[in-house]
Amino acid sequence: MGVIFSGLCQLFNINKMYGIYNKVKEGIGRHLAALWPGLAGAETGRANVESAEEECRRAEQAQRLAEEDARVAMEERHVALQAKAEAERRLREGIQPVIIPTAAELEDAKHKFGYQEGLHHFAVVGIAGSGKSSLINALRGLRNGEAGAAVTGITATTVQFARFPDPNPKHPFVWYDIPGAGTLNAPDWLYFHNQGLFIFNAFIVLVDNRFTKTDIAILRNARLFKIPCFIVRSKADVHIHNIMNDRGDEIDDEEDGAGVGDREKFGEQCRDFFVKETRQNVQQNLHDADLPEQCVYIVSKSEMLGVIKGNAPLTNSKKAKKFIDDIALKAAESAREQTQAALKAIAELERQRREGFQPVIMPTNAELEVAKRRIGYQDGFYHFAVAGMAGSGKSSMANALRGLRNNQKGAAATGITETTLHISRLPDPNPGRPFVWYDIPGAGTLQIEDWQYFHKQGLYIFDALIVLIDNRFTSIDIAILRNARLFKIPCYIVRSKADIHIRNIMHDSGYESDDEEYDFGDPEKLEEQARDFFITKTRENVQQSLRDAGLPDQRVYIVSKSEMLCVIKGNVPPVNSKKAKKFIDEEEFLSALEKDADRRRGGGAAGR
Repeated sequence: MGVIFSGLCQLFNINKMYGIYNKVKEGIGRHLAALWPGLAGAETGRANVESAEEECRRAEQAQRLAEEDARVAMEERHVALQAKAEAERRLREGIQPVIIPTAAELEDAKHKFGYQEGLHHFAVVGIAGSGKSSLINALRGLRNGEAGAAVTGITATTVQFARFPDPNPKHPFVWYDIPGAGTLNAPDWLYFHNQGLFIFNAFIVLVDNRFTKTDIAILRNARLFKIPCFIVRSKADVHIHNIMNDRGDEIDDEEDGAGVGDREKFGEQCRDFFVKETRQNVQQNLHDADLPEQCVYIVSKSEMLGVIKGNAPLTNSKKAKKFIDDIALKAAESAREQTQAALKAIAELERQRREGFQPVIMPTNAELEVAKRRIGYQDGFYHFAVAGMAGSGKSSMANALRGLRNNQKGAAATGITETTLHISRLPDPNPGRPFVWYDIPGAGTLQIEDWQYFHKQGLYIFDALIVLIDNRFTSIDIAILRNARLFKIPCYIVRSKADIHIRNIMHDSGYESDDEEYDFGDPEKLEEQARDFFITKTRENVQQSLRDAGLPDQRVYIVSKSEMLCVIKGNVPPVNSKKAKKFIDEEEFLSALEKDADRRRGGGAAGR
């Protein structure tokens, strides 16, 4: 019974505990059921928070990326603006890009020039008017005007290149007469690339009145392409003759009583002066342009022809004194026969600078006042600026217009180098003429960029401009005339050195040649023909250049400084005399100057 009772008690307790368990379970179930909606909401909230945090992180990342993009964009904008400003600065300052041809351009140039392997291709290059065509004729053993010779003249006769095989079968040379730089057709700094000069085996860089930036551009590009260059100073005989004239050798032997020996000694002194000054000028220009020193060969076409034909005189003879570097040049050419050109390629630079774009620059009021103070502008006076290309004879003409010879006290300095580096103010010595003359530094040298010439020299401040042209009617002359028209400043186009150019035409026809095989006829008739030819061609050239530039026709005054000096001093010879034939437009030019000045000043200018 005890065991049964004990078992019943245990069973009772188990049932009791089971009941309690069920109650507790039900309570817990009810409690959990009550809590479940809150737990589910909390889980959803946690998911929402995590999602929001992720969105925030994404937004922050997007903001950082946007800020980085903005920073990069600002940097790119800053760089672009700097590049634009630099491009504009380089354009304003006339900085010229280096242009290297592509492989296709190389092949095109070779095809254009008829390049042949096994031959040596010489390009005779330089500024317009430096005498390239004449020298290339001499190098081939030909006179100007002979059959097969390159055309020469006082205008830019070489408009396209001309190819001339050497007539001597022993010379595997081909000579090329390249159009001159500095004219309207060939901008200076594009000259090397546009003419395809990079394909030649050697250059003869011909310099004339001055060592210009065109010569420097050719030498610099040739050095880049490793093409050998010969710097040649041509027309030595003409320049020595001019120096003799400037130093006073303008009087006939009968009048000054000088003997033959004295004149020979004087000529030798002028020759030595010319050679020394030329060599110094070339070396200084090379130094200024950061180019290595090299020899300059000083030659004359007639003496060069004698060397080519094997007619060089004995060393100590009188004729030998006319030879300077003609023989050395021929030897140097032969030594360089097998030189080859090296080529590279770079990207094309901005279009405007490649095409030689030249901006129009208008002065501010402040610049006008500064320019007036700089030149000493005075009300009541008439201010003439004598302007033009370096080497056109501005200083000599300014002296003649003031009634002075070169080298007289008070005269503007003249020479074969660029002697006028700053504006020279030259009051007229005649108190009856209220004129002030200004000798303006020449354009076209290393110191003065062509297209900036008008603005940098402050030519807009003058009452009148005398635009002096020499060998060619160039882009500089056109730029001056165009700007002067913009400022309503009267211009006089003047063709100077008429006597020298007429004499050169006579020389090209063979006059004063040592060749006894030719009969050149009556010297006076030959001079008259040369004079008429020069006048006709000069007027045609100027009018054509004006039309090409979109400028109205106007007169060109053709003068010589010695005749101009006679007119100023009132020493004009009788109309039908022999000396009167040397006068062309000198009287008309002076009359036009005085009448225009008198009219513009309200009738206050006195005559000569």
